[in-house]
Amino acid sequence: MKLHPGVLMVWTGLLSLSLAAPALAFVRSADSKTGACLWWQSRTLQYYANEGCSKDVPLASCLAAVDASGQTWNQQSCTDLLFVFKGSTPRTDVGFDQSNWSNNINLMIWQETTWTHDRRAIGLTTTTYDTETGRVVDADVEFNGKYFTFSTSDSAVRTDIRNTLTHELGHCIGLDHNSLPDSTMYANADEGEVTKRNLSQDDIDGECFIYPVGQKTPSCIPESESKKSGCGCGALASGMGDLGASLPWLLGIFGWMGVRLRRRLAPAFPREKN
Repeated sequence: MKLHPGVLMVWTGLLSLSLAAPALAFVRSADSKTGACLWWQSRTLQYYANEGCSKDVPLASCLAAVDASGQTWNQQSCTDLLFVFKGSTPRTDVGFDQSNWSNNINLMIWQETTWTHDRRAIGLTTTTYDTETGRVVDADVEFNGKYFTFSTSDSAVRTDIRNTLTHELGHCIGLDHNSLPDSTMYANADEGEVTKRNLSQDDIDGECFIYPVGQKTPSCIPESESKKSGCGCGALASGMGDLGASLPWLLGIFGWMGVRLRRRLAPAFPREKN
């Protein structure tokens, strides 16, 4: 598989999936130029957490929350997608090593001292994929430990780990933000929110559409054709919402590592860590 270098750009828009009635609201992530929707060839996705996990909670509780987030996506009988948590690792490298493919892992990591992204982002997923086919080869999730305090409590008053990671794992498998406030894939989260721990029907529909049991992943087709056949991805231009967090943003990276698709979860009302 060939990874094509991307052109440095920022693109704001909404990628919508049109299905036969009744219409579903889940949204697939897609390359802005080729229209290829993102998907994994393997239905078993292994992932790791950096050994520090979050400094805000005991290590065992943090790792258990990371595992539970993947298990949430594993509970649906309509899909054979399986997240497998492999435990902790000392590795800190985010991104894709083009020169040594076998050395790449899907990493979950808390950035506690330095956060180089938008300070309002709670978590951010970086996905490396083939721009022509949409096939994903690597996905890493960064948590904003510098500006947010994390928790694993069922009655969280801080930023809940499972609430955040369950959302980010949805980006890892090829789901984008949608417009449903009750959905795990909604772009915003309040402090103390735990509702994204559990998938809405829309989230389940999206997972099972992309990874149906025993069937191939449906590919995206041009919007004009989707209106004829009943499925496909289309792009609708749109402006930025509040704080730029209510809509997805797409960033192409120029270089050997090809194109990275980045998605973030942001607070409904920005709060800074004390």
